[in-house]
Amino acid sequence: MTDNTEAERKPFWQQYGKIVFLWGGIVAGILVLLAFGVPKEIIAILTIVLGLFTKAFAGLGTVVTLIP
Repeated sequence: MTDNTEAERKPFWQQYGKIVFLWGGIVAGILVLLAFGVPKEIIAILTIVLGLFTKAFAGLGTVVTLIP
């Protein structure tokens, strides 16, 4: 029995690029909303709803576990 896990790995950006792009968009959206003076409570609710709807929190957890 051989271990072919190394040969089947995808590059980081191909595997996690969507997650990184999604979190970049969330952070950019938060900064724009803060610049327009939207209350922080509304920004927090929008971030949680968007994060849960897009499963961004699961993706962030996956990327964080890659850090040694």
